[in-house]
Amino acid sequence: MKPRKYQFNNSSITIIFGDITESVADVIVSSDDTGISMGGGVSKSLLSKGGEFIQRDAQRKLPATVGDVIVSTAGNLENQKYIFHCLTLFFDERNDMEKKASKSAKKQASAQPLNFPSVEKAIPHIRADLSKLPHT
Repeated sequence: MKPRKYQFNNSSITIIFGDITESVADVIVSSDDTGISMGGGVSKSLLSKGGEFIQRDAQRKLPATVGDVIVSTAGNLENQKYIFHCLTLFFDERNDMEKKASKSAKKQASAQPLNFPSVEKAIPHIRADLSKLPHT
């Protein structure tokens, strides 16, 4: 599928379809629980391809709560510098399929470039599996 580009005033967003771990973005944004379990979806793929150091680095910055963003290294991922872990579920509620994505986490992840030199971010459809939003 071809990339889609949208312009908003002085900003633009390009939607690219594919494996997010192979993107050329400086940052990958991923959702996770407050324990940074990296047990499913994009997080699990990041852990598998980028290595356990990503998880250990993020977990060192706990405790945190739903709505927070934990920034970690990108581990062994080739193109990325950081992972922004958007905390969208409490660790003890990670199996509750009715929990919805945290708007606060998405907002914080979008604001992070103000604190980081990179401006290229790869953002998946955060928590589409749990919020039952269409993602095709």
